[in-house]
Amino acid sequence: MSSEKLTNEDKWIILKSLFDEKGLVRQHLDSYNDFIEKEMQIIVDESGEVIPDIPGFKIKFGKIIIGVPKVREADGATMEITPIEARIRELSYAADITLEMTPITIDERTQREEAEETLNIYIGKIPIMLKSC
Repeated sequence: MSSEKLTNEDKWIILKSLFDEKGLVRQHLDSYNDFIEKEMQIIVDESGEVIPDIPGFKIKFGKIIIGVPKVREADGATMEITPIEARIRELSYAADITLEMTPITIDERTQREEAEETLNIYIGKIPIMLKSC
């Protein structure tokens, strides 16, 4: 193994190569995409369900769904929005998050669970990162 030290010029060549290959924002995009595509669902799956203070009732969580960025206009209409339009209009480029929720009733005598219709429930918005998944 050589005991030669890297010169400042060598370091700049390595840095330039890294930026040429990965770019300045690649790690941010990769992290964001991983959160959107995997981690959000893992968080939901870890919770699994909520049991409110209502005897014989619980709500089971399913798939988390990220919509497309939209804006509600003054007339109440909802329209898809592009990043440039959001920037020009000083709006957030964000999408709705919905979560599949299934109400489940539990027969207290038999403990038998009966699932009702699964609903997609709005739970919030999330900013969308440009050039992300």
